Amino acid sequence: GQMRPDTARSYSSQLSQLSKYLQHIGEPNLFAASFNRAFMRKYLDHIYYDKGRTPRTVNNYLRFGSQFANWLVEREYLATNSISGIPQMVNKKKTREIIDPQTRKKIFNELKRNDPGYLVCCLLVYYCMIRRTELTKLRVGDIKLLEGVIVVPAEVSKNKKTDTVTIPK
Repeated sequence: GQMRPDTARSYSSQLSQLSKYLQHIGEPNLFAASFNRAFMRKYLDHIYYDKGRTPRTVNNYLRFGSQFANWLVEREYLATNSISGIPQMVNKKKTREIIDPQTRKKIFNELKRNDPGYLVCCLLVYYCMIRRTELTKLRVGDIKLLEGVIVVPAEVSKNKKTDTVTIPK
């Protein structure tokens, strides 16, 4: 109950990748004291150069490494978190393709005809700015049609705060 299932899945995946790397370099039982800046730089280089991952992915690994080092510091396995000072890689700005009005209309009509439920979900994500994970956890009672609002409860929201979202016309 301390973290969302997606967070637990992500941490588990990160630890699995780290474990594979440790096997790869022949250090399956790395001492906590060796989990330092130099080790992390080599690991990130492996992710970027050997595995061919994007800067965004490398930055995700870096954030996890820093969080893991914080955990090691909290548990007194390490004195300090030397990883927190490693700068993130420069990430190219996402390029988004604008869907022209005719294509948007075709998509809208197709969904309206063949999958109206999915259309409603898309509209809620787009117009109400409700995250898709939050949307899947909403209950029918959270949607107040007569009042024109959706209440996103704290236990559903990413920031753990209850919020009321207006449903636009």
